[in-house]
Amino acid sequence: YRVGLNVQFCCERVGSTTHRQVNVMFCHKKLFPMTIFQFPQFSLEAARLWDEIPVEFQEEILDNVFCSHCRDAVRIVDYSGSVVSGDLRLKGNCAICGNQVARLVEGS
Repeated sequence: YRVGLNVQFCCERVGSTTHRQVNVMFCHKKLFPMTIFQFPQFSLEAARLWDEIPVEFQEEILDNVFCSHCRDAVRIVDYSGSVVSGDLRLKGNCAICGNQVARLVEGS
């Protein structure tokens, strides 16, 4: 049989920082190790650009990063933000396999 694990993310904005809680639900009363993710690190300019994006769109961006190992759109975790040529660049790891991933959010 297959044991399922459901992870839900809940975001709460406090000032210019997004605090993320991870709620984990266990099936069949099995205990799984839980990965602890780091809070994102942003340069000042990157934080300003990121804060201009509504939270619901931020979540869509974080959930749609291509992983070359998984060959699919995945969630980025343990990410940092910087500005490159006026665009916001997120660099971090795939939530599934841990491979390094990146996402470019073009400025307006």
